Amino acid sequence: MECQEIVDYFVKIGKTKIAILYQNDAYGMAGLRGTIAALKKHNLKLVARTTYERNTVEVDEAISVLKDANPEAIIMIGAYAPCAEFIKKAKKAGIKALFHNVSFVGPEKLLESLGADGEGVIVTQVVPLIDADSSDYVIVDWFKSDMKKYFPNEKYTLGALEGYLNGLILVEGLKRCGENITRENLIAQIETIKPGQLGTGMKIDFSSDNHQGCKKVFLTEIRSGKFVYIK
Repeated sequence: MECQEIVDYFVKIGKTKIAILYQNDAYGMAGLRGTIAALKKHNLKLVARTTYERNTVEVDEAISVLKDANPEAIIMIGAYAPCAEFIKKAKKAGIKALFHNVSFVGPEKLLESLGADGEGVIVTQVVPLIDADSSDYVIVDWFKSDMKKYFPNEKYTLGALEGYLNGLILVEGLKRCGENITRENLIAQIETIKPGQLGTGMKIDFSSDNHQGCKKVFLTEIRSGKFVYIK
């Protein structure tokens, strides 16, 4: 979902030489497959692909591979520490590509780790920005209100907002179960949730053959030390 959105965006702005850096595990491979499939829809292929080992920040070989490929954009599927290390070293090595991370990266930690090197880095998000100047997403107000009430000393994070949304969906499913709370019935009741019923401002839509629920992807980038929407 996120890979398709970012590939569509890169192609739209004329960036067709796309490479990937991915974590060498099942998670990274899933991102690789998603990116290849997204590129195929535009009759494109990766100009380069490279990995780093999980739980390390060993990205020097990746820097060498991608510098030689001279990509216009680099998609990264990984955790914040190695991705931040890669971006810093890539910029120092003279790689001029646009850098993209999926939401799993841990946006706030990535932002903190990058510092000044974060300017212009793109992150796809699966929930709305919490501190946007204006929002049509009521769920953000609910989240901030409940965090202030129950966890006043905790920082707002996009990961926490995503968990909050998942919690709302779970509770709604339980309510619809009534007294018949079984695994099978819970799944069946969540499958009845349709757009507009939760009042979050986000399109939440489940069915027996769709357990994704929400397919909205928000394109954001780092500007002046904070995330902003890409218009």
